[in-house]
Amino acid sequence: MGANISVIVPAHNEGPYISRCLNSLMDQEFPKENYEVIVVDNASTDNTKLHINEFNDVKYIYKENGPVGAVRNYGASHASGEILAFIDGDCIAPRDWLASGINLLKSHPETVLGGKYSLDSEASWIERYWLLGLKDTTSDKIDLLGGTIFIRKEHFGLVGGFNEEVSSGEDTQLASDLRNSGISVMINQNLNVIHLGNAKTAKDFIRRQAWHSENYIDRITESAKDPTFIITIAFNISIATTTLTLITGNWLYSLISLISTIALISILSIKRILRSKDGIKLSRRFHKIFYLDLLYLIGRTIGVARGIKKSATANIGAIKRSG
Repeated sequence: MGANISVIVPAHNEGPYISRCLNSLMDQEFPKENYEVIVVDNASTDNTKLHINEFNDVKYIYKENGPVGAVRNYGASHASGEILAFIDGDCIAPRDWLASGINLLKSHPETVLGGKYSLDSEASWIERYWLLGLKDTTSDKIDLLGGTIFIRKEHFGLVGGFNEEVSSGEDTQLASDLRNSGISVMINQNLNVIHLGNAKTAKDFIRRQAWHSENYIDRITESAKDPTFIITIAFNISIATTTLTLITGNWLYSLISLISTIALISILSIKRILRSKDGIKLSRRFHKIFYLDLLYLIGRTIGVARGIKKSATANIGAIKRSG
């Protein structure tokens, strides 16, 4: 394919990780003259730039404002390659990552490819029981993750790149836009990367999930079709019903609502276990998986609440300006 692959790395305060990321990209089993690495520094305030400057073969560009979707698009606008490979600054690519991505694109020319996140050797228990891994090597039912994507520039341009209006979920939106345009999206675990920046505590996990769901309300039409949003709303209704029936002393209905809440969380946990390659083994740790799925829904609920507040504030401001 020639020197036509551009690897784009968005980085915001990735000082602890960026060197390991770039080292992995420089150590690929792929001819160096056939690819370029572009790091887009998104207004980092730590020592990210100092680490990047240690790599002479890396192209450094700076973008001050914008969510990660805009940062990725900015990198793509500076790319010379016909193939765009996206990886995050807190991820480590296996040595065959580029070769595998290009070979898969050759055999699937009308497909956009992605991988999943693998665990670091020092992963916390939260990471281990959240990133369970998939039973099947390949799937066309799962959305893209921004940290590992291979896409032809023509396909990227066809859908206008990543959505720049959302603070998160731009990778999921890209997958949806591609499928709606008739382009296949396939996840292949040969493209997995190690994600170093996962949440490692319950507090950080909730915070991360809240951030991921802040845009649900702004994109309510799309969100209404999202199973995760629907489950989050069902969880809220169930919790609200349980609380209300407790307050009113209706113990039977309260018990039924509580059982419904537990069943809802259990469905998430069972689904993740069944999709995992270590399903039987993981079932013995169901309580830990259930706990994380509870935190997941709590975080998503917080994000929805923030989205409602932001939307209401914007509407009030608009009314005041028009008045």
